[in-house]
Amino acid sequence: MIVSGMSWPSRHELSVQVGYQAGFGGSLSSPSGLKITADYGFRFHRLAWFDLQLGNVFGAGSADGVCSGDPRSSCYRGGWDFNVSAGVRWKLKPTSSVAVEIPVLVGLSVLYQRDCGDNGAALPVLRPGVRAVYFLTPRVGLGAGVNLALGPAFHGGGCGKTSYTTLYGAFDFSLGAEFLL
Repeated sequence: MIVSGMSWPSRHELSVQVGYQAGFGGSLSSPSGLKITADYGFRFHRLAWFDLQLGNVFGAGSADGVCSGDPRSSCYRGGWDFNVSAGVRWKLKPTSSVAVEIPVLVGLSVLYQRDCGDNGAALPVLRPGVRAVYFLTPRVGLGAGVNLALGPAFHGGGCGKTSYTTLYGAFDFSLGAEFLL
């Protein structure tokens, strides 16, 4: 592939995305629901950007287990998820108006608002992904992306369990806007 149009009008960018995260793994489920994410990027090479990402999943899902307050009912137990990640995002621009981004981030996910206090943290969480961005102007783009998140999750207990470790896993899809400052 010939990479053209590699000049960027700035070394700094901000982006915001809204999407859905589907959690998997974990004995009481990983968070699923609406996900809002913000990224800051700093270009340090013509193809590579430092990427700092903050996000939150507002959990809501189907009933996946017995409720802690009423064992006759089923509840969503995954809770919410706040994540902080950093890493490298490769940005290829095969045309003047389209960019393909490949982020590889590592971070921390704080798991909270879980059924019966089964809160915890996942660290380190590997977050690879791919995104396509269409630039409306040289500084403003709209895009879509997918990401995977995997790592160990450490829980302090809850639901009658003592402290334990399990798999944190999630797949997300997002739509968003990118602004080169």
